[in-house]
Amino acid sequence: MKYTVKIFLFFSLLFSSQAMAQVKYDEGAIYVQGLTFLQGNRDTTEYYYLPQFPRLASRPDGTLEFLCLQYVNRNAQTSGGLLHALVEFSIPDSILRRLGDSLKKINPLARIAGMVPLMQYKKEADDDLRSGFEVISATLNTAANGTESMARSVVTSGYAPFTPGSKAAVAALLNANGATLMWNSFSGQGASDVSLAVNGYYEAAVKAYNAVVTAEMKVIYTHFSRMYNQQQKFTKTQIRKVVDSLEKKGFIKVEVFDRSAGLGLNATDMAGILSTITNKITETMFDSQNGWSKEPERIDPNLGFDPRGKQGDKTKVGTVAGEIAEAIGDINESLPIIGLFTKRAKKNLDPEYVTDNQFVLKDVKNIRTSTFYLNLSKQTTIKVPFHTAGNLGGLFSKIGQDSRYFRIVNMEDPAFERRSINFQVDGDFVDAFDDVINFVTVNFRKKYNTGGHSDVTSQLLINGDDVKKKISIKEISYPRLGITSSDWLNYEYQIIWSFKGRPNPVRFPENENQWIKSSDPAISLIPPLVKVYLDVDADRREFLSNTVASARIKFATKQAGVMKVVRTVILRADDKSSTNKIAIYHDPNVPVAYQTSWFKNSGTADDANKLVSSGFLFLNIPAADKFIKSE
Repeated sequence: MKYTVKIFLFFSLLFSSQAMAQVKYDEGAIYVQGLTFLQGNRDTTEYYYLPQFPRLASRPDGTLEFLCLQYVNRNAQTSGGLLHALVEFSIPDSILRRLGDSLKKINPLARIAGMVPLMQYKKEADDDLRSGFEVISATLNTAANGTESMARSVVTSGYAPFTPGSKAAVAALLNANGATLMWNSFSGQGASDVSLAVNGYYEAAVKAYNAVVTAEMKVIYTHFSRMYNQQQKFTKTQIRKVVDSLEKKGFIKVEVFDRSAGLGLNATDMAGILSTITNKITETMFDSQNGWSKEPERIDPNLGFDPRGKQGDKTKVGTVAGEIAEAIGDINESLPIIGLFTKRAKKNLDPEYVTDNQFVLKDVKNIRTSTFYLNLSKQTTIKVPFHTAGNLGGLFSKIGQDSRYFRIVNMEDPAFERRSINFQVDGDFVDAFDDVINFVTVNFRKKYNTGGHSDVTSQLLINGDDVKKKISIKEISYPRLGITSSDWLNYEYQIIWSFKGRPNPVRFPENENQWIKSSDPAISLIPPLVKVYLDVDADRREFLSNTVASARIKFATKQAGVMKVVRTVILRADDKSSTNKIAIYHDPNVPVAYQTSWFKNSGTADDANKLVSSGFLFLNIPAADKFIKSE
């Protein structure tokens, strides 16, 4: 027989102002593609996301709610600027659906319930708290700090857009210097000078106190008895084997996690409950009279077995009467007085025999198990600070040509406008700045044939450092200055290339007094070189069979009129790839020559100089007699 008693007790105190939408602080978080999903406190399948940074708001048609203006006066000088933007703090549904699919790969039961409920600190008059929404910008800083501020005014809504559909606004009016810096900040390749920050907090559930008590007691009673009686005629054999066993095993375990002091909570009530319960369960466990340690009733091993056996009358009464009569007969025979009793019957020396064979077996196992489990917890809500910011950099590269967002406005006369000319290094020659080109310079000139205006001249330079920073395009601008004809589009320029290893630059046009005329809005800067790609191949198995260790191929041609070795390629027997792809720059209409040297332990062999005739070059190992032992 088995007795099992299980007691489960769960005691929990919850303190929460938003229990239905509250998240867990110290468990259950999942990170997907840089985004944080926090697990719901009540429903563990619910996950709430924290946006990474504020975003520019957009209308239903996808148009961004952003405007940057630069306005000029009649002297064609930048007079100021204006910036206006609406900001939201959410994640587009298209991105959220994609993140939801990734979330389910980690936890198939997970579902996105929305954004973590964020709140803004209530700012009292004497509090030194940051605004819920703020603009971080050196240009838009209205505090003078000993110098004149470049922002005439900056206005923000002040409240963070934490509720669904809400937006924050920022508007700024800049002076001439501020507008120039702002415009160049947006048109650069990296981050801009304008970052938007949101500050707030969210409430999260955190365990302050948790105690787990586990107790178990097992009382195991086993009884084994075997009683055997064999009786044949006047012989009798009895065997008796009895084993009784009683075993008690128990344990009590108390695990306490307490950080109530750090959270400012009073956990003395929890400690009192824990002490009372552990004392009571300990008393119950070791109570051998009425508790878990109570011993089971012992089993009589003789139950069902007659140790005397049976002889003569099979009934109990006959057996007793026969024994009494036999005893009286024995007494009479020993008395000295004769004839005191009637004549005694002779004793039956050959009684009727009754066989009595008995076998009784008992095998009993009694297990009683008592268990106890207690989870005593106290949970509270804490305010988790939340701060993040997003930068408005990179807008100009995507929407800079869209007049809905970036515009230059002449405040007085539409004729006073400026034109920008972009000069860009051709993409095929960007890597030439690594080992062929030092820099390229552009001289620019805009001549005004009417109105008596002075020529506008300018210069720009693109060098290897710029290219490494992925700056391969620069612009030069000039004003229209009231010209009404299309002649205002015409300009002139010169290009000067500096090659590594050559002291004198290469000019286009060659005469420094000549200029290239153009009206195009962009000019591609292509050096006076031809770029060819070569695939150099050799059979590595032939290397091994001919014990060739390596081969060196030197390529020579003219660059900027100078004959030189422009590339060296080494082929080795243990190369993982048999083909080497290289690029060679050379002057137009100039062939590329190459010469191969072969190396092995027995000597060196040099092939004759050859010209490259195609984009694929396959090298054959010379005959063995061509190798000359090195001295």
